[in-house]
Amino acid sequence: MWKNKKVIVVAAVLGVLILVGASAGVVFAQTNIKGSAVIVNSAAVANNQTSLLSRVAKILGITQDKVESAFKQAEQEIANERLDAQLKKLIDAGKITAEQAALCMTWLKMARIIENPDHMDSYIDAVAYLALSAEARKKNSAKAG
Repeated sequence: MWKNKKVIVVAAVLGVLILVGASAGVVFAQTNIKGSAVIVNSAAVANNQTSLLSRVAKILGITQDKVESAFKQAEQEIANERLDAQLKKLIDAGKITAEQAALCMTWLKMARIIENPDHMDSYIDAVAYLALSAEARKKNSAKAG
């Protein structure tokens, strides 16, 4: 049963992303000859998003807060995946070391702790990335010495 809810939540998140993308598309599509965008009532767009989240919550039989939380989590996971991919590209290109990438991730997790001190996973992740950085430093020192 939970698996079905996960599928529905993912579908709902995709729906919200499509709605946001469509709203942005309307703004860019409605331009005059000089290319300046037509001003769109941002409150109306926000109300549509809230209405969608509310409806998804009702369909799933959960609170709107849970839907919003799932949406934020999905956004965070996508952002993390993009950052990981970008750091890997930089490492592969020789522009940064694995140690530097781990330090970047440590810094990011610490910034998230400042933003939300009650999110315990950020503390655990920060410590883990710091440990990875130390391990990479140890390997680099052994190679140099």
